[in-house]
Amino acid sequence: MGSAIATRSKYASYASGVLFGAGWWLLIDILVYFNKIGKPKDNEPNDAINFTTFIPGIIGTIGFFLVNVLPRNSLNINQENTISSGKSLYIIFAFTVTFAGLISGFWILFDKYTGEAYGKYGVFMVMQSLCIFLSTFIFRFGRPMTTESSF
Repeated sequence: MGSAIATRSKYASYASGVLFGAGWWLLIDILVYFNKIGKPKDNEPNDAINFTTFIPGIIGTIGFFLVNVLPRNSLNINQENTISSGKSLYIIFAFTVTFAGLISGFWILFDKYTGEAYGKYGVFMVMQSLCIFLSTFIFRFGRPMTTESSF
């Protein structure tokens, strides 16, 4: 039983790390493509990729850390049959930030990139947001509670 829990925790951590890294790699890759091939060859405008392209990834990364910094064990009901309201509000805020990262990716895609010749950059931005979003929840819920330490 202990071996199965450790194996599950290990593979969930690996999957989460691969997705998180792949998300940022996608955006960095499309940025390199834009600067080396896209802009000179296709005459794409300089603002095809700007700071707004990075906002969903930054928000998603902040959400990843906010969601996973609070151990799941700390959200269990304590001796008084209650959960700290501060912890409950914190985890709601953390999940809201995580969802905001994903939603902002789609919003920027539809607002800035839809119908443009350089829409591929927006698609890669959404793929990055989705990878970070999935990695957050795999890391949070893929690992059993028993392997986490409580503070």
